[in-house]
Amino acid sequence: MRVPRGFSVPLVLGACLGAPELPPRPEAPGSPSLLVPGGDPARIARFARVGLRFRRPLGPLPEDAGWLFAGSPSARGARDPLPARATLDPRDPGTLWVQPSAALRPDQEVTLVVPTALRAADGAHLSPEDARSWAFALRVAPARACGPVLALAAPEAPLPTRVATLWVRFDRPVFSSAPGRELSVEDPSGLPLRTRSGLDCEDPEGGSRCGWVQLLAAPAEGVSWRVTAPRLHSRRGVPAEEAPRSFTVDRAQRPTLPAFATPVVCAPEERAAGGACVLSQGRWLVVRAATDVPSVLRGELTAGVSVGVALSGPSREHTLRLPVPSPGAVHALRMVVYGSDGARSAERVLWPLETTLARPRVRVSEVLSRPLGESAQEYVELFNAEARPAWVGGYLLRTGSGASELPREAVIPARGRALVVGPAFDPRGSPRRGDPPVEPGAVVWRLGATLASQGLRDSGADLWLTDPQGVTVSFFPGGDPALAPRAGVGLVRAEPDLEEGDPAAWAYDEAGGSTPGGADRLR
Repeated sequence: MRVPRGFSVPLVLGACLGAPELPPRPEAPGSPSLLVPGGDPARIARFARVGLRFRRPLGPLPEDAGWLFAGSPSARGARDPLPARATLDPRDPGTLWVQPSAALRPDQEVTLVVPTALRAADGAHLSPEDARSWAFALRVAPARACGPVLALAAPEAPLPTRVATLWVRFDRPVFSSAPGRELSVEDPSGLPLRTRSGLDCEDPEGGSRCGWVQLLAAPAEGVSWRVTAPRLHSRRGVPAEEAPRSFTVDRAQRPTLPAFATPVVCAPEERAAGGACVLSQGRWLVVRAATDVPSVLRGELTAGVSVGVALSGPSREHTLRLPVPSPGAVHALRMVVYGSDGARSAERVLWPLETTLARPRVRVSEVLSRPLGESAQEYVELFNAEARPAWVGGYLLRTGSGASELPREAVIPARGRALVVGPAFDPRGSPRRGDPPVEPGAVVWRLGATLASQGLRDSGADLWLTDPQGVTVSFFPGGDPALAPRAGVGLVRAEPDLEEGDPAAWAYDEAGGSTPGGADRLR
């Protein structure tokens, strides 16, 4: 584990990761106790505030009072530092809180490291002289147990006193338990500001992806206000979580008046339209545009009536991903730019936008890149989300090094699964090595050559399912280090509400194996 210079890890707590590699030492007089919301270090939230309670009041905190690292607390496990900040509890000077400043990935192993250089309020050491740090093993809750993450869509600089509207976005669809009061604005003590709010950006499968808060009273200057979502939850009822980002106002701050910037450079598969780049992806329309200063961009797609809304920001480069419920039709896109005061500052309409014909809702549902037996046992599983059979003949499985064409007669049953395998794949599995057999009755397509022409890389690689015209139908971010293949363990789509390209949407098989053609096993 790479920790700041002078650190060691003599104490490991938390049994959620198995037996620690470093032996624990006897508890020192000042050794802290771990405080985890819910009491389970194996199910912390994505923005969990983790506490340490000491037996005596603490003195002033140094800058490196608390660290979070990705990985388990061993010499080889924890590697990358995660952004976090440490603060003292104002009501209990013996409690230290460490708060991540960015969303943690579901199912991620995390190590909390606290240096024993901390001093008590009277200047005394809190630990034996030979101990330099404490380390605690944690794990983020699985995707299904995590709530939507609220992110404030506003420039980072102080906002002008006259703030009209604040926009927020969520990483998955949200649902309201109190319509009309979904969002609120509070000061550090929890006192609310007079507001009204609503949801926006409806998801094709239900729920909303973003929302707005209109301030009905001028916020006080220099106060760290924050937007909260106390009445919003995920499709499974898990409460929304707020990113630890607040906003301040400054009377001297003038509202920024952003405008559309120089047209962006379009990729070969995109087409230029009104200074933007447009890509049609079956049931989705992806539009890229730019503004001269950081701002919020809202896009509304219409085909006679509103059919899709998306929000991007705060940034100079914007990407809008809009659902297209009527593929093959001609649409118009109205893009509106909002400045730092939440007011409109620019508008542009793109028309006509011709979308491609409808494609079946087929996605990659499981990938096994490293079988326990022969490499021939690797496979890619596809799932048909339609209520009718989906014909995918001629579709392609692509990696960065090659592609494989699916058989012309390839059909996935309604709500069913199909396996794409190489010529030497054995549906009986590898009993001696531990690879399971294919689920009875599952559809199996045996290719004439290895998957993606050169097989799936043991180190992991991105994988695309495209139609014969090259339009992406489904994407598996297997090249992300967070999804490094494990021997004999399948990677499955754990959270359909999240975008496919988000590593948080994927998880390792719960039982540490694979289920070719069968239902996925998730924590």
